[in-house]
Amino acid sequence: MNPVCILTAGKGTRMGPYAEIINKALLPYGGKAILSHIIDGFPKGTPFVIALGHRGQQVREYLAAAHPADNITFAEVDNYDQPGSGPGYSIWCCREYLQKPFYFVAADTVAEFDAAQMTDCNWAGVSPIPSVDSKRFCNFTVGANGFIDKIYDKEIPPKLDPVPAFVGLMFIKDYQIFWDALAKPETVAGEVQISAGLKALVASGNLRAREVGWKDFGVLDDYRRLAIDTQEYDFSKTDEFIYFRGGRIIKFFADGKIAQKRVEKAKLRPEIFPAPEMVGEQFYYYQKIPGDTVYNQLTPALFGKLIGWLDEAVWQIPVKFDANEFAVGCRDFYETKTFARLKKFQEKYPQFIEPKTINAAKVLPVAELLQKINFDELAIGLPRFMHGDLQFDNVIYDGTKFTLIDWRQEFAGRTDYGDWYYDLAKLLGGIYLNYDYIKRGLMRVEHHGDVMQFDFARRANTFAYQEILREYAAGYGLDWKRVMTLTGLIYLNMSPLHVAPFDTLLYGLSQQLLTEILS
Repeated sequence: MNPVCILTAGKGTRMGPYAEIINKALLPYGGKAILSHIIDGFPKGTPFVIALGHRGQQVREYLAAAHPADNITFAEVDNYDQPGSGPGYSIWCCREYLQKPFYFVAADTVAEFDAAQMTDCNWAGVSPIPSVDSKRFCNFTVGANGFIDKIYDKEIPPKLDPVPAFVGLMFIKDYQIFWDALAKPETVAGEVQISAGLKALVASGNLRAREVGWKDFGVLDDYRRLAIDTQEYDFSKTDEFIYFRGGRIIKFFADGKIAQKRVEKAKLRPEIFPAPEMVGEQFYYYQKIPGDTVYNQLTPALFGKLIGWLDEAVWQIPVKFDANEFAVGCRDFYETKTFARLKKFQEKYPQFIEPKTINAAKVLPVAELLQKINFDELAIGLPRFMHGDLQFDNVIYDGTKFTLIDWRQEFAGRTDYGDWYYDLAKLLGGIYLNYDYIKRGLMRVEHHGDVMQFDFARRANTFAYQEILREYAAGYGLDWKRVMTLTGLIYLNMSPLHVAPFDTLLYGLSQQLLTEILS
């Protein structure tokens, strides 16, 4: 089978904040990394040559988790961000593995084509784009016979609109002509490009243009537009990603310590969590859990059953703790972290006008509300083993068994216990605000000056679920007002971590809820 060369070495500087976190080939789209979409577009058994450079270890780790059985060879690119670097140099570093006809694919290109039917000649994948947008591409003019007769790299062909733009996909049958040309590198826009090899194939009269369906993930705005098309609302975060492939759930964290601590915590209680395995420093995976989320099956009866299971299997297991350490940890978690998150929201929206009225009711300023909270009292928590992000999307039920997923890795530095009240508040937060509906875009936020209005879809039995939880707490003599106060703080802490309009909804909902509780 013809090998496929995929270039992942570049820094991806056009990807904004993601460039400093993850290799752009690993950005998720439709539940898989862009790189997986490329690999899965070729027949099973195809050999791949992956050029590694910027954050190359991440690429290795992801492929070990997502493609353990695929035939993959890695080629190290020793210069991917200095003078003399570029796609042309990166592919040159792969040449020893490509001494036969091969495919080339850029790491930000997902194309639709039949690989098995397109090996009869050299060809370059093209897609027509408006000339006004074409300057950042390698563009072609194409003769009546379908062969490319001239290349305009980062230039606009004259009197041509739309322009046949190179999509970053090609098949190179005459590989020796291609390599001989790349031996004399050509720099365009400050980078060594592959256009020298393309020009040599054009000069041989044997480079066909083939129009293909194409998704371009090379620029941040394009990536976000394409990603949002696969979901109703962008609920994602920029520092952690989830992938689904081959029966595995794969998680990435910009902070590798989070991944490591999550794996450590799961191993403390293997009977309630999946069995995650670390891959390198920033990824872990576990096998997909049979069943569905509790959100998708929720009834009052099932919720009652879940509460009973949580009580027996999670919260009532004795834990060893140091009272002073726990009190300091609770204080830091509830007070210090909250003020840090508030500052983060204010830095995110420096011109934000805080609402004085929400849904026609007056609310107090957040700063005043935080002054009303007795953080000394909140510091006296109830130490229990805990999930830490307990909401119905993070519980799988298969008809007989519950399994907890997406657990919080620690509470104030401890993986082995946290505050029971926090788990209850998280659970209440997912009852009052249905996160699965938010992910479907079922919300509305209007904010004009100091007036905010919002609405969001809620389940018909919301009050019943709240009462089940309240009655459970009352059975242990727990302070329901504290649970509600922590829920308000949870919404405030979440607000800077999400994108608009959910972030402002969370801020306003926190303000509204805390005003009702503390006034």
